[in-house]
Amino acid sequence: MDTQGFYNILFYRFQISFDFRTFFANGSVFLLTNANYTEYVAAQIIKGRVVVFWTNNGGNVKQSSSSKVVDDGQWHTAIVSKDRRRISLEVDGKTEINKQRITKKLSVTSPLIVGSILDNMMINNNDLVGTNS
Repeated sequence: MDTQGFYNILFYRFQISFDFRTFFANGSVFLLTNANYTEYVAAQIIKGRVVVFWTNNGGNVKQSSSSKVVDDGQWHTAIVSKDRRRISLEVDGKTEINKQRITKKLSVTSPLIVGSILDNMMINNNDLVGTNS
C-alpha cells in the first residue's frame, strides 16, 4: 500500500493498540495529525490516566480521560479506535471512552508520532505543543 492509500484509510477509521508499563504520571503515547496540527487524535498519560484528545468539526478540541490509573508499574493494554463518527478508548479490556460526533473524515498527512516521557506535559489546544503547567 502506498502512503496516500494509508492516509485515506485513516481518514475514516483506525485502531491503535499499545501495551505499556510505566511509573511516570505524564507522557505522550501517540499523535496522529495533519501538517498544520489542526486535525488530530492524540493519546497521553496525564496524572496517571490515559487521556484522548481529538478535534471535532470546526477544529474544536475535545478530550476525555480514563478512570483507571495506569502509572502503577503494571502492564496495561490500551486501544484507541475511530470508526467514522465515533471514537473510543479501551483500557485493560474495559471501555473507558465511547463518544460520538467526532469528525467523520480526519485529514491526516503527517507521520504517526509515537511516545515520549515528559514531565508535566499537557497538550496546548491552540497549537498542540507540550507545555509545562
